[in-house]
Order: sequence, then C-alpha cells, then structure tokens
Amino acid sequence: MGLHLVAVLAAVFFLGSWWAQQTVLSEQTAQTTLTTPTVVATVQSELNSGLTQYGLTNLITATDTKAVLRQLITEVYQDQPLALDLSAVTERASRRADNTLSVYGVQVPTELTAGVAGTVNTAVNAQLNTSELKTVQQNLQVAKQVASVTLVVSGLLVVLGAVREFFNHALGRYLAVVGLVSGSLLWLLTWLLQSQAATFNFSAAIANSLMTAVVNQVVTTGWQLGGWAVGLGALALVSRWLWRLWRYR
Repeated sequence: MGLHLVAVLAAVFFLGSWWAQQTVLSEQTAQTTLTTPTVVATVQSELNSGLTQYGLTNLITATDTKAVLRQLITEVYQDQPLALDLSAVTERASRRADNTLSVYGVQVPTELTAGVAGTVNTAVNAQLNTSELKTVQQNLQVAKQVASVTLVVSGLLVVLGAVREFFNHALGRYLAVVGLVSGSLLWLLTWLLQSQAATFNFSAAIANSLMTAVVNQVVTTGWQLGGWAVGLGALALVSRWLWRLWRYR
C-alpha cells in the first residue's frame, strides 16, 4: 500500500511535469497556440487601435502581427533580450507619410519619417514588450529547470516501483493502480483548471487572448494525458484479470 501511494504521487508529478513541458514550457507549442488566426486577429486589432491616436489606421497587417508574435515567443523562451523587429511596419508607416504628403508636392524630411517610425515602435512595444512579459520570461526559465528535474526524479521512482513489483509478480496490479489513480487525479486537476478559466481576466485584450489560447491548449493536453494514464491502468487491470482467468480455468 505504501509503495502504491508513493508511486501514485510520483506518477502525478511525472504527468504534471510532462504536461507543463508539452504546453506552457514548450516553445514549439507556444508558436502554434499563440499564432492562430483568432489570436492574431485580436492582437492585430489592438495594435492598430493603439496607433489610431497618431493618425495611423490599419497600418499593421496579419502577417506583421504573426511575425512579431513569433519573434516575441522565440525571445521569451530562449531567454533573449526582448527587442521587437518592427522594420516592416515602420517602413510602411514612413512610406504612407511620404506618399500622403507627396500628393501635395511636399517632400517629407527624413526627421519626420523617422519620427513616425519611432512613434510606431513606442506604441507597439508599449502593448507587447511589457514588464509583465519580462517577469514571465524570468519565471519561465526557472520553471523549465524545475520541470526537468521533477520529470526525471518522479519517472525514476515510478520505474523503480515497477521493477520491484515485477519481481514480486504484482506488476499488473501496480500499473493498474498507478495508471487509474494518477490519470483520474490529472483529470481532476484539468477539470478544476477548466472550471476556473473564466476567472483569468486581464485588463488588456491582448493578454486575455493569449491567456485564453494557452489555457485551452493546457486543458486539451491535460485531458489527453489523463486519458493515456487511465487507459494504461485499465489495460493492465483487464490483462491481469484475463491472466488470472486463464490461469485458474
């Protein structure tokens, strides 16, 4: 009983660490999750809305938004300095200012176009490159290390328990208990997260859009991982039952 309790707890930590590594701690997953059409449309709308006060309307395209988000994700996950490349956007802003005034035969000074570019840089960075994001970047690196250590230690405990039960001729029961209980607990955690998702509200629409996308991905993966664990436990339970039935027939 004590071994099973330790193994179940270890399995929960193992699945939790794996869960985190496959979702919030994975750059590849973030690139996919945070550049969906829904997220891009929200971010694009908010960025363009922030530029209207400077007389710049519909300046940022969906392509620009996706490129900026991809760069931002890479810098955050690889612990690089946050420096957004807005050259495509600022060049478009400068050309727009140049083309607008050239209609009236006015040659736009370089200082003016540079000022427009600076305004765009400032406005976009104010919405994306925030102090909160830098805090997330710092915590992310710590979380990666903790998850890696937890994954190895907990996985080793589960394997050692399985080896011991194999020699005790009780591997089937061990896998059944560990799989069914740990998978069910992971499902419970997933349900709790899903039920609390509506309370994760931020004042900025961009933050809300990104958080919603992340939570949806985490919840989906949580149900899947819990299902695999429960499935393994159920398979072990059925196999054990069939073995005993065949043995004592």
